[in-house]
Amino acid sequence: MKTYKTFGKSHSPRLKSVDYKRISYPVHIIIGTFNRTSIFMNKQLAKIAVVEIEKFEDFIVTWCLMPDHLHLLFDPEGKERNLIETIKLIKGRISKKINELNENRRPTEVGRYGVRNRPTEVASRFSGTKNRPTEVGRYDGRYYKTSIWQESFYDHFLRKEEILEIVSLYILNNPVRKGIVDKWDKYPYSWSKYHKKNL
Repeated sequence: MKTYKTFGKSHSPRLKSVDYKRISYPVHIIIGTFNRTSIFMNKQLAKIAVVEIEKFEDFIVTWCLMPDHLHLLFDPEGKERNLIETIKLIKGRISKKINELNENRRPTEVGRYGVRNRPTEVASRFSGTKNRPTEVGRYDGRYYKTSIWQESFYDHFLRKEEILEIVSLYILNNPVRKGIVDKWDKYPYSWSKYHKKNL
């Protein structure tokens, strides 16, 4: 039986020869949270992310939201898609919803919800605000937002011999390999077009 393994840590996050704005073949994307913080250990934040990811299931054939990163398997089925714009939309929508949830919370309260603000560096990359926290644990009355994602992403373009169903199962089994669940279909924050859960 064929197996699938993603690239190692040395893999380049971007291929210079690829036009990411015109992708027409399958690609496995991994998006990390900022500083690999386990933001999505929090069920409320994970559910927010899932709602936004599900809006793209017309060409995302498999996805798995881990505590500190997100796996997406795109299959445009021969139609050209703007991969950069799609990832920006997914990241931006999830960040917007989480920041809306945190809008009226103080930094110490935000931490209870799984999101940590960075001292003196938190200026929002979504709203352009220049308001920043003054130091950890202090709040000066102004609203500032939290960085959720790393700037870039990792990709693996599937070769002809790599089968979508096998790659999908590899992605779905991430929570098993991390010891979160004993079977992939028990993990609530994943979905695949090719593999159905026995709920």
